[in-house]
Amino acid sequence: MSPIEPATLIVRDLDLIAAEMDGDLVMMSIERGEYFGIGGVGTRAWELLVEPATVDQLCVVVCDEFDVDADVC
Repeated sequence: MSPIEPATLIVRDLDLIAAEMDGDLVMMSIERGEYFGIGGVGTRAWELLVEPATVDQLCVVVCDEFDVDADVC
């Protein structure tokens, strides 16, 4: 697996079926038999990835919307 750098392009895994439940996001991979649940920043990142984005692009939005320092992000 390649390291994730600020310029790394992130895309949604098209194998995942996702649905919002009570403000959180639940995702399932039928092919892999896996289930995931995410909330907060993870839910927002999934929303932002409706179009592929770089790590830097995601961090700009996350830092603004969640009042977090860029180094932490």
